[in-house]
Amino acid sequence: MKILFYVDQDLELDSDDEISVKDATSCLKQYLKELPESLIPINMHEKYVDALSEFIIARCIVCIESLLYMKSVSINVLLH
Repeated sequence: MKILFYVDQDLELDSDDEISVKDATSCLKQYLKELPESLIPINMHEKYVDALSEFIIARCIVCIESLLYMKSVSINVLLH
């Protein structure tokens, strides 16, 4: 698959040949590297990283709260 990507030939994704996730992601990664411009403009990079960090922290808090809730429910079930 990588060879077809590098020589700019069409890929038939409906064929019976198995394409691994690693092959597909490698091709996507190579495609993104070769773009003439970055997907995220340089002047927006820091804002993007900050927003992503805040999102990850918020998701972690939600997960921890869910785990604590499940643990308290489990303890209450055991006590009764």
